[in-house]
Amino acid sequence: SEIAVPDPASTDVHQSLNNALQKRPEIQAAEKHVEAKQNQIGIYRSEILPKVRAEAGYGWLDEEFFPKDEDWYVGISLDIPLLDGGTRRHRIAKSKVEVSREQAQLDQLKLSVQQEVWSAYSRWIEAHQSLETSRVRQRQAEESLRLTKARYEEGAGTINDLLDAELSLDQADTGLNTARYRLYLARVAFLLAAGEL
Repeated sequence: SEIAVPDPASTDVHQSLNNALQKRPEIQAAEKHVEAKQNQIGIYRSEILPKVRAEAGYGWLDEEFFPKDEDWYVGISLDIPLLDGGTRRHRIAKSKVEVSREQAQLDQLKLSVQQEVWSAYSRWIEAHQSLETSRVRQRQAEESLRLTKARYEEGAGTINDLLDAELSLDQADTGLNTARYRLYLARVAFLLAAGEL
């Protein structure tokens, strides 16, 4: 029994492209790389800003002698990065370049995945058409064998004609099975490319 494979014409290839761009693990990983580099820029920018710290404490000044004196303190400090030789700004600029590079790689990867989906879809269409052609050939070979047998039984055909017709049917059957196998492979390749497997 033949496993049913849907007609590629019934598939919304644009939806499959969107699925691939959302579900393919290599795209998800590349998007995480871009996000990590963007977060790094935020960290470096925060190093340029002044930092305010507040401190407070409470305790006893002297615990060994009487009277015990209470001690408490409160303080605020402000760190303003003045001179760092442009190190922080250089790190920010370098991170921006890295973000641009990661984004370019992500964009290239998305184009590559889209091309892969379209190619797999095209191969699936070709395999489907090849299967239809193989089915026609197999039906023609069956009919040819039927007619050749009838002629042979009436004495109008030779044994060689009958053997040739049987060989043609065997070849058509083999071609049909090969076309089915190729169709299954093409369908699986498309589903993999679309991120659906």
